Order: sequence, then C-alpha cells, then structure tokens
Amino acid sequence: MAFRPSRKILLAVLPALFFSLMTPQANSQEPAHWKTYRHSEVPFEFSYPGDFLLDAHVNAKLGFIFALMKKQNTPWLIDVDFIGRAEYSMEPYSQMSFEQFATAIGRLACDADGPEGSVSCPAVARQKVLQNRNGLEVVEFYLNQVNERYNPPSTTKSVIGPIEAVLLPTGRSGHVLTFKRTDRDRSGLVTDQLLRRIADSVKLAH
Repeated sequence: MAFRPSRKILLAVLPALFFSLMTPQANSQEPAHWKTYRHSEVPFEFSYPGDFLLDAHVNAKLGFIFALMKKQNTPWLIDVDFIGRAEYSMEPYSQMSFEQFATAIGRLACDADGPEGSVSCPAVARQKVLQNRNGLEVVEFYLNQVNERYNPPSTTKSVIGPIEAVLLPTGRSGHVLTFKRTDRDRSGLVTDQLLRRIADSVKLAH
C-alpha cells in the first residue's frame, strides 16, 4: 500500500519549501580558498575569491570609503562603495525608502561628463529585493544607460548591471554597500553570479 502523507504534514512542509525556493542563496557558503575583508573601523565584513586582490581605502575619521578588486595582471574589475544615508539629508533623498535610496545612489554614480561625451542612467531597468544568508536586505538592480558622444554626435543606449546593494542598519540612518563591475571589465571576468555571491556573504561586524 502506497504511503500518503497527511494534509497536516504537507501544510507544515510547504512554507519551508517555498521559502527555500525564494532564497536560493540562503544555504550557500564560500569555497575554502575565499578570503574575508575585515577592519576594526568598519561595521561590516564580506568574502571574496582568493585569486582577487583588494585595495580598500579607510579613513580614520570617515571610516570605509571605497575599495577596488582585481585579478593578477588585470585592470580593476569590481568597485565597492559604502554610502551613508546621513550624507544625503536633502530632498528628494530624505523622502526615499531605503530601497529607493540605494537605486538613486546607483544612478547618481553612473553619471559622468567628459570632453568627448557624457554618460547618464536616467532610470532603473529592473530590480528585485532579496535577503542574504545573514539576514541583510539586498537590492539587485539594472540601469538604463545613455552614452552620448559629441564629435561626431551619437547616442547609444544599453542596460548595465547587476548592481548589488546591501542595506546596512548602521550609523545614524543606515548605509548602502554596493558591488558592481567597473567599466574596465571588458572581457567579462566578473560574472553576475560572483557579484551575487559576494553580496550574499556580507554581514555586520561584531
């Protein structure tokens, strides 16, 4: 006679199964060769591949400012930024939710002007909110990018991303820690999966 689980058992199991499907990175762990960035003046830590070099800039008064990551004999491939909401107390930033603030900062960091043209990110192409395995909220988003050249005049549109923004309940009103490819990664050495895995490893320092 075939065994049939009772409805009560199924009802107890289904929520846990659904949760595991919605957060696939919840049980992931770094390989043994990964390294962990820690600093006594920094309220977070994260892990990254052992074959990457990390150049972190920490100011004794300001704390963590930014970091760059690369492989041996490559240009800088990953840009790491640490932004405090308290630094953007003016409107419209002060009226934004934490998630909206993260994408707004990503758009702002995209904008650049130069003698040959300009780059801007006028809108978010798509985004989703996840939770990493340490309980921190992560906003993964892509941006619509517009690249304008002056001579000869031309306009190119594209979608860039993902940008992984980890929301940290630190400081006076929180911080956003972002991981993204630099524009020098023209060979695709940094995969989407790698950026997600680094963001998944972020946790608050003890």
